Amino acid sequence: MPSKTRTRASETRKQILGVAAIVTGTAVAFGGLGAFAVDRYTTDRVCTDMVKLATGDVKPQTEAEAQPDATQLADLRAELDRTQSRLLFNADLRTAVRGFSADMVQVEQVVNDLARFTAVAKSGETTTEQAQAQVDLAKNSIAVLRSMDGHVRQAQVACGQVPVGIPAVQEKLSLLNT
Repeated sequence: MPSKTRTRASETRKQILGVAAIVTGTAVAFGGLGAFAVDRYTTDRVCTDMVKLATGDVKPQTEAEAQPDATQLADLRAELDRTQSRLLFNADLRTAVRGFSADMVQVEQVVNDLARFTAVAKSGETTTEQAQAQVDLAKNSIAVLRSMDGHVRQAQVACGQVPVGIPAVQEKLSLLNT
């Protein structure tokens, strides 16, 4: 009699293990599908934004959007950081978005410096040091614009698009170079 009980208990144990394996496999599959869906959605959204940048469809609608303040730039950088963390399978696009987010840190600094120099210009004070600081600001601005354009090109390539960068930035840079 004990052998039948052991056999039955062994069979029950095997069935429980089988069901647990199926449940675990299903959970892993759904987790993988969820991760793939998040990555695909984020990739599509970023690539759509790259098309908008390339075609010049991204334009500020208000004066406040045309000249963002530090809070708006910080919010944009935070959104870029969240976006890059959702790009799970496209390392090239994640790298480009991460680089663009780093560029936003530089943009924040340029905007802060620009605000400081605008205040100095209104007061009428000019010194050689301030003039040199303004030249440095212009150089930093150009470097940041070039870096942003490069990261956008990198993202466009990762999206399978023609790497045209940001035409509006390129126009401004060509004006500065002449």
